[in-house]
Amino acid sequence: FVGILKRLNLIGLLLENFTGIESKLNTYLVKLVKKIIESKETTIEELHSYQIVTRVNSVMNFITSKEPEWCIDLLLNIIFDLLFRTADACRSRNSSHGDSSLNISNLDSNSSILDQSVGLLKNFNTCVGLLSNHDTMVAETSCHCLILMLQLYGTNPENAKTYGLIFTRNHVPVFVTALTSGSQSLQKRILKLIQWAITSQKRDFTMTPQEKTTIVDLCKGLTVHQDDSIAKSANDLLKLLQ
Repeated sequence: FVGILKRLNLIGLLLENFTGIESKLNTYLVKLVKKIIESKETTIEELHSYQIVTRVNSVMNFITSKEPEWCIDLLLNIIFDLLFRTADACRSRNSSHGDSSLNISNLDSNSSILDQSVGLLKNFNTCVGLLSNHDTMVAETSCHCLILMLQLYGTNPENAKTYGLIFTRNHVPVFVTALTSGSQSLQKRILKLIQWAITSQKRDFTMTPQEKTTIVDLCKGLTVHQDDSIAKSANDLLKLLQ
């Protein structure tokens, strides 16, 4: 389907309507854009030529200003797909130099790929806030986006600060809500995010004694979780907190 759109030169025309203007935006268009972005018929470079990041940010600003936030799940998936494709492009360039990992710091040629997608980081705080969303799928996808942002742009504390990837005390209640969710996938990743915040952002990420006690109590409960990876992550975080 996307291949047909591409051959008919319709992708650019469709994306012109993908902007934060109510008269142009609808659920069908968002679903169509998602298909275009996740399709192998388009390259990340082609998507950037259509100013896809600017368009996504415009739509996200529009969506999050509405109550309820309609199609937020689709938009988060679009952001995740763009971040994933950015990471994949970095891996591909690394593999040509004998490194198949996502180690972006060792290859200057990755900078052009990362620079094109850096605008997606404007959604960092929005994604953090959505970790406590009542829809577990929304919370999980937000968490996936955050982890990719940190992997791509937060390889060290200085980079993270430069790009505004900072967890603060204001985010603690969101972490608590996510840890008490019934989603094992979300709990596992939230534990990793808190560990990252504590070890990488000691000056910015602080907790009140009460907040720390709450996190510690939650970790203690998770140390006996049936999922070994969750239990291990909870134990690791507990060691940092005590």
